[in-house]
Amino acid sequence: MTPQKKTLRQIFGIPVTVLVISLAGLVIALLLDGLADIAAAAAAALPIAVIIWALSTR
Repeated sequence: MTPQKKTLRQIFGIPVTVLVISLAGLVIALLLDGLADIAAAAAAALPIAVIIWALSTR
């Protein structure tokens, strides 16, 4: 069985999305206060959550 060829979007789509969300969280944490800090912390913690999820599904 030959593997299907994947596009760049299929390969890098999720990592780039995680990068953009976590970077936005870091910028929001620097610029805003209040409830935005909670959203910023969640966004900044997203890469750690993704790593834990990936390791738990192996």
